[in-house]
Amino acid sequence: MDLEVAPGEMLALLGPSGCGKTTTLRMVAGLIEPSAGEVLIGGRSVLGVPAHKRDLGMLFQAYGLFPHLTVARNVAFGLEMRRVPKAEAAQRVAEALKLVRLDGFAERMPAQLSGGQQQRVALARALVYRPRVLLLDEPFGALDRKLREEMQVELRLLVKRLGLTTIMVTHDQEEALTLADRLAVMEHGALMQVGTGAEVYDRPASRFVADFMGVANLLDGRVAATGAVASLEAAKGVHLLATPIAAPPMQGSLGTVAIRPEAIALLPPDAAEEAGTTTLPGTVEQAIFKGQGLDVWVGTPAGRILARLDRAALAAAPAAGAPCLLRYAASRAILLPRETKPA
Repeated sequence: MDLEVAPGEMLALLGPSGCGKTTTLRMVAGLIEPSAGEVLIGGRSVLGVPAHKRDLGMLFQAYGLFPHLTVARNVAFGLEMRRVPKAEAAQRVAEALKLVRLDGFAERMPAQLSGGQQQRVALARALVYRPRVLLLDEPFGALDRKLREEMQVELRLLVKRLGLTTIMVTHDQEEALTLADRLAVMEHGALMQVGTGAEVYDRPASRFVADFMGVANLLDGRVAATGAVASLEAAKGVHLLATPIAAPPMQGSLGTVAIRPEAIALLPPDAAEEAGTTTLPGTVEQAIFKGQGLDVWVGTPAGRILARLDRAALAAAPAAGAPCLLRYAASRAILLPRETKPA
């Protein structure tokens, strides 16, 4: 791994359980000593520097609030350990609680707070001594979905207002896209791709990234043609057009075309052809209501394909068994090398 986080940037380490993202964060924090390499903060190596002397703020899924201390005492705990004078500590605690919109809660006990309020207390404790870097390890995992989404927005606004360099760990793709300026996608202890949310979602560098970053139709076959627009011969001789990645598979080799469900249009069976697109005949298998949209599964000669449709654009959900055409633009599909699973 070789990764740099810019000052004021919010970076998400994203990947499945066991991929090494929390281990990486704990090495930055000083809770694990790396077996090789360097960890630098502000251009200086911190190897051998204990965690409490690295000037880092940390927020974990388990907030670790002391149940017998008030909110103010919980927030002040780190300052007390650093022997900050009482008057200065009280001022900093008041500022930190105001930042997280908990001024007026200083004398309450943790048991008197909601889950979201407890999370804000833990955040205030991480911010109160003005750390150089904020480390977040699945900080919203204990919250329900609605509260988690609200706290994500609040945290991003707060971190950006403070200009705080932040590294967060999450396995939630939506959370990473919401919060982070850049994503570092990991698998088996290695970086698979680093980029903005749009780059990683729209231009995945591998089949793993395409699949992990949300639902993707992954259609396998043999590369029939390369160039600015490539062609993959899939099942039953169907040719799929796609845009190759920077290091595309060679002609004649095995490849995979990745297509996001929202890039696919569902058309009547008599729709006309369009240049620069791939059109596949199919039969609707099922349509699933998803609030603002519909997930429509269609059986095609190239395999089963999911199209995600805007509900407002449809007069009615397509009926199971109905014939249709699926169409996508070559610019919305990615040609990737075929991957094999690691041993």
